[in-house]
Amino acid sequence: MIIGCDLNDGENSDTYNIMLNNVFSMVDSGPAGICTLECYNNSNNPKIDFLFNCGTSIDATKSKVLQVDISDHRPVMAYIND
Repeated sequence: MIIGCDLNDGENSDTYNIMLNNVFSMVDSGPAGICTLECYNNSNNPKIDFLFNCGTSIDATKSKVLQVDISDHRPVMAYIND
């Protein structure tokens, strides 16, 4: 299972922890600590867009936030191993 979402909340928030530790134990597929919200206006804004997975192999070391400013959010990309 893979879930991509805008939590409207940052890493280590209550919402984030629910995704990690609720009915399905999920993993944050990374990258950690990289801004996704209005990065072009404020580099101190948080990461609020996430990819979570459960039972799937995702190489979090290759995940990244794409430097594309077509919205107020930047997309998160990850490699799924097969």
